[in-house]
Amino acid sequence: MPLAMVVEDDQALRQLFGKALERAEFNVLLASNVRDAVALLADNTPEIAFIDVNMPGGLGTDVLGYIKSIPRLAQTKTVIVTAITRRRAESTLLGPTCFSSSRFPSWKC
Repeated sequence: MPLAMVVEDDQALRQLFGKALERAEFNVLLASNVRDAVALLADNTPEIAFIDVNMPGGLGTDVLGYIKSIPRLAQTKTVIVTAITRRRAESTLLGPTCFSSSRFPSWKC
């Protein structure tokens, strides 16, 4: 089964993403902060990562930057999840695959 990662500090959203991905037949890694996400990425290579931008203790852009800096993770698709337009603009510089709004479900790839 393919591997997906969800990096989201909100437990309910993290679980919702995780369950949806499991139903889509993904194995799922869950992280509630940047530190845990980077630790999981040290030993795993997800095909896709859903990353919240605003989290206590760091920004999702730090996770995105880490993914982009590791050659082994070069094929990992990344989806930035944020409702804050300014954060979306900052994230664009790091080259995520897609964006999703956490307020109104929509995608921009």
